[in-house]
Amino acid sequence: MKKANYYLTLLCSLAGLTSLQADVRLPAIFSDHAVLQNSSKVPVWGWAAAGEEVSVTLGSAKANAKADGTGKWRAALDLSKTGAGPFDLLVRGNNELKISDVLVGQVWVCAGQSNMEMRLSTTKATDIIAHAQNPLLRHFKVEKKSVPAPVEDVVGQWVSAVPATVGEFTAVGYYFGQTLQQDLKVPVGLLNLSWGGSRAESWTSSEALSMQGGLKGYLEAVKAEAVLPGKKPMPNQVPSALFNGMLSPVLPYGIAGAIWYQGESNARPGCSQIYPKLLACMVADWRARWECGEFPFYLCQLPNFMVKSSAPAQPGTWVDLRDAQSQFVKMVPNTGQAILIDTGAAGDLHPINKKDPGERLARIALAKKYGRNIVHSGPVFQSAAVENDKMRLTFTHTEGGLVAKPLPATYQPKLLEPATLPLVRNSPDSELEGFIICGEDHKWEWANAKIDGESVLVWSPKVLKPAALRYAWGSNPTCNLYNSSELPAGPFRTDDFPLPETPQK
Repeated sequence: MKKANYYLTLLCSLAGLTSLQADVRLPAIFSDHAVLQNSSKVPVWGWAAAGEEVSVTLGSAKANAKADGTGKWRAALDLSKTGAGPFDLLVRGNNELKISDVLVGQVWVCAGQSNMEMRLSTTKATDIIAHAQNPLLRHFKVEKKSVPAPVEDVVGQWVSAVPATVGEFTAVGYYFGQTLQQDLKVPVGLLNLSWGGSRAESWTSSEALSMQGGLKGYLEAVKAEAVLPGKKPMPNQVPSALFNGMLSPVLPYGIAGAIWYQGESNARPGCSQIYPKLLACMVADWRARWECGEFPFYLCQLPNFMVKSSAPAQPGTWVDLRDAQSQFVKMVPNTGQAILIDTGAAGDLHPINKKDPGERLARIALAKKYGRNIVHSGPVFQSAAVENDKMRLTFTHTEGGLVAKPLPATYQPKLLEPATLPLVRNSPDSELEGFIICGEDHKWEWANAKIDGESVLVWSPKVLKPAALRYAWGSNPTCNLYNSSELPAGPFRTDDFPLPETPQK
């Protein structure tokens, strides 16, 4: 009897020891069909029993780790000389995990609100979807989650660009990634972190927001607005909530950079002036937490939208937010913006043209990140000089020369509807449309403008002593200054007059 009790006790003890050896686990971001960044330090992490030894292998690359007291472990693979694959990612501890069909290439974050979230299937891309067959282009959509504190994992899976799945890709990301993949000839992974209506502060950690003193007043106003009687906070607009539920769990997955299409929800009174600091705070936060240096961050400037106006000075939060985006690009290193002043429509908050935004972002990445010798920007304002009753403007990025793109006689208020309206010219006798000019009285007038060699001359018979000018300064301006690569000049101003915060209508 004593012997039987001994063996029973021994078996129970062994069972107890076995239960302490937890299986090694990986977060969802490491799943079949994943794309890993071609880099010297690619993080791979997960969970195991405290103190458990873990090994990670992909091809000839190997790394070891040890789970800490909470069961978390992290290893770093050197994939800088690893080919495209496909490979099996093997993780061994108490058990063995095999992640199949893993590629090594370039991984880009695709983040923002509804215009980034907008799926390829909603953009009249039936033919593209039907013929999509690019297994080297892959997509991971993080499921939406808004929470008050950071969580450890997300819901999502990696899928390839094939007819059955490509319709669910972010449309901007698809055209961006397809252009990169075809040029670089390497796998491209798209990590989709987007939620319609979200604000920049929702994607920024609470620690970063609290450390940026210049944002204190704005954030207090946001919190006060959220607790108004009868008002329920929108989960996608709570500061830090999307960082906690969607972004934090995928940190620090190896990436090459990020593209960003957002700003619509921050185009509101009291926010446009703070937006450059807010976005700079978010980017600094991301760069610190991703632990892969000052990675590139390229944004989409807000497109043309709302009713066309004949007023030469058109204040509005949409206009101001574009100005704020340009300020951000000037103040934060390794950034850029795709100008979309010609891709929207009066009645479309979500224009279906996502090909131009994606490809313009890809041009920026190919030129600035990957060193390709291509034109990646339209004309960018450089300087202004008064010449009697005119102002002469010079530009950078005029490769091939400045171009006055012909203006159509009509335009579509909504891109999904065939109805058109006459395009009313504000300066009907001018080669270039979209310029306004003022004297010391700050009274704006529509201006005539023409290309003069490598510069532009601007004038108005109503302003004999010009002091300042602006271009494309409206929610939905009529403007036509391009370079020979058919890339548009973006809105700009030569003045530093205070911008009135006028609500959109």
